[in-house]
Amino acid sequence: KGGGRKVPKSTLFGSAHHGAELVPVGPTDPTCERRFTFDLSGKIFPADPHDRAAIDTIATLNLKHETLAGWREQAIGAFLEVIESRTDAERIVEKTTAPENGRLPEYSFAIRSAILRLLNAQ
Repeated sequence: KGGGRKVPKSTLFGSAHHGAELVPVGPTDPTCERRFTFDLSGKIFPADPHDRAAIDTIATLNLKHETLAGWREQAIGAFLEVIESRTDAERIVEKTTAPENGRLPEYSFAIRSAILRLLNAQ
């Protein structure tokens, strides 16, 4: 009946991965955005390499999962394609900070983090 094969936990991410485990830094935590950073390939890192709660959150939610990183990379890449100047990059930071019609682009936090990292590297 139904072939209920169990999916390996390592293939899951987000709430499907953490199950009943407590998430140390949730998305509504006011410190959330400043505790994580993303690179242009969509990879996530704790902003402070010694922040145990951020490290544990990444592990608990399996936020380094290659599928999730790939989705973030695609979202970041779509914005990177239109950057021809520092002003363009700054506009993207603004667009991913201030909601338009009450909404932000998908993966705004990752996009903004990666673009800010790019701006700060220049």
